[in-house]
Amino acid sequence: MPQPDNSLIVEFNARRSEDAFAALVRQHVNLVFATALRQVGKAGAAEEITQNVFVALAQAAGKLGSHPTIAGWLHRTALNKSREWLRGELRRRKREQIAVNLDLARAEGDSVWSPLVPLLDEALLELREPDRQAVILHFMEGRTFQEVGSALGVGEDAARKRVDRCLGQLTHFFRRHGFATPALAVGAPLFTFSSHMAPAGLAASATSAGMAAAHTAASSSTLTLIKGALKIMAWTKAKTAVVAVAAAVLAAGTTTVAIKVIHPSVGKFTVADLDANIAKLNHPGATVKEVVQVLGRPQKYMWNNKTIDPDNPLNTTYIMVYPQSVMVEVSHSLVVELRSEGNGRGFIWQGGLRLGSSLDEALQVLGPPSSSVVGKPLDFTDGVLYKDIEGQRGNGYYARADQKIRLFFSDDKVVALYVVVNPMK
Repeated sequence: MPQPDNSLIVEFNARRSEDAFAALVRQHVNLVFATALRQVGKAGAAEEITQNVFVALAQAAGKLGSHPTIAGWLHRTALNKSREWLRGELRRRKREQIAVNLDLARAEGDSVWSPLVPLLDEALLELREPDRQAVILHFMEGRTFQEVGSALGVGEDAARKRVDRCLGQLTHFFRRHGFATPALAVGAPLFTFSSHMAPAGLAASATSAGMAAAHTAASSSTLTLIKGALKIMAWTKAKTAVVAVAAAVLAAGTTTVAIKVIHPSVGKFTVADLDANIAKLNHPGATVKEVVQVLGRPQKYMWNNKTIDPDNPLNTTYIMVYPQSVMVEVSHSLVVELRSEGNGRGFIWQGGLRLGSSLDEALQVLGPPSSSVVGKPLDFTDGVLYKDIEGQRGNGYYARADQKIRLFFSDDKVVALYVVVNPMK
């Protein structure tokens, strides 16, 4: 029995697991390819669309973890991607012309079913979502009724009855559109006629494309977080005259900052050495001289998204950028805050928190919030746990001024950790 989609998505979201994503692709690639081919009629275009669908899956996986099966989502996304392709490439072609060019095996007796193929996906969209998923899983992915029932949370007999009922609804749809269609039954030739195996190698290329998109999205998300944070930090410092830690504008469309996130394997320190050296800097009065003594010279100096010269008299405040997802903010030669952000391990704080720690782990170390706000904009109130900020599932923020720490979360994992050392006056 195939592994449940939701468990694979949870594994993928937690660790960006390529094995989990590859399993999702293998389980659904034939469905996606056949759907695209029915729409566009060209195998090459259908392969391209299939890759685009799995790229979309990698990008949307954070919102799909609660779905027992993503077959319905993939079917609809394949239709949408196909229609985008058709709008760009086949504006003047009619549905009947597409059907003529379908790369289908023609067998004796197929003439009854071939005119229905271009309408099949449209007919499926008229079904209720659970019914559509049942038909897709059974006829298009070859699942048994027991497997369909398991995926949808119903018994085998209930799954069988649901599919039988849907066949009657599909028959009615085709007759309503003017086709003298025989009643569809279990094992109807229409589904066999309209299904296609994905070409060899397509699953591997779709997996690669999806994983590349996932890594790009993760990097972009983190860098977008940083840029929004810098803007908020400047505003907060001007208004409150206290140190502000980096804050995120967790919204689509923001351009990314120029700070480069370095892979954690790059750098001179082991994880243990880095943790020990960061601990040496986490004390009132820490200076830039101490930073250089324990961490060495930084890779670059940054401020306001630009590389700067720290020896310029105008550059009294800047960020020292190090490998291993570490940055140090300095102002007038004093360490303002220690930053850990990006996709690496970063440094540990209080022996229990670092990049990748879960929200639950963070609350165990920091203590419970005074209150929680879900789905609302972020206003940085201390002690309040912000969850699903502006509807972005898994994005969060939690600050504890008494412990001089602020955290940002993505998919309920720590993606940015800021420790205040010397509050700015």
